[in-house]
Amino acid sequence: VTGDRTAVSTYSLGFSKQTSFGLKAALSYNINYYYFHGSNPLFLANSAYYQNNPELDLSLSLWQNSFGRQTRAIIEATEAKNLSSAYANSYSSKVILSNSEMLYWQLSLTRDFVKIQQANLETVQKIRDWNKRRVSLHLADEVDLLQSEANLKMKQMDLELAIDEAKTVTRNFNTTRNIQSDELTEELQNITVEEVLALAVPERKGIRDDVSSYREASVAAVANAKLSKDKNAPTFDIFANLSLNGRDPGLDQSFKQSWGGNYPYTIVGLKE
Repeated sequence: VTGDRTAVSTYSLGFSKQTSFGLKAALSYNINYYYFHGSNPLFLANSAYYQNNPELDLSLSLWQNSFGRQTRAIIEATEAKNLSSAYANSYSSKVILSNSEMLYWQLSLTRDFVKIQQANLETVQKIRDWNKRRVSLHLADEVDLLQSEANLKMKQMDLELAIDEAKTVTRNFNTTRNIQSDELTEELQNITVEEVLALAVPERKGIRDDVSSYREASVAAVANAKLSKDKNAPTFDIFANLSLNGRDPGLDQSFKQSWGGNYPYTIVGLKE
């Protein structure tokens, strides 16, 4: 009677909105095309037709999401989570910048310290050579020579330690720039004692970003706790479906009918 195959093509265009007070509304326009293949014309006059309808769906929760309580909690949790992430990223960037500046000046000072140790070694070596000449001329005791040689070895060890420290700092500095090397060819700025003394102590303004991140995370946790509690509440909604309808073998005629009031369709009820 109705054929051996039914083909349905559906097209829908619209938008929906979830309000903060719990009302969910959706407004759409739907076009449905029905084709009954092999149908008997004695029982089914039109084997193909269009059914068009503008439709308005409304729904309001009265219990679980009472007047938007759950919706507002979702918005609050999402905003707090995003703010927490933003504050955390801001704090991380400041830490990275601070550590990079610290490594830069540490490397600059370490390089200067190596130069100072080299100068000290040259001075001690000259003193050792001077004492060696004096001892060879019997103008000084051999104890003075031994003491100067011991001092020379200590300065050599200090220079080696300074060089090792400079390599370590250089490696750390290059690592922050994604460079795997113990060498640094760039010239670094030197800082003087006067410049250090002239530096102003930064003022502490407001709340630190990491503290703000934890604060927003706690707000998100409270909102999520409300959501978990609200999900266990019963569902009790009031809803309405309002639509106008048109049906005709031709699309134009079906479209015109859909905007008239001859075939309205209305449902209003409660759902639990």
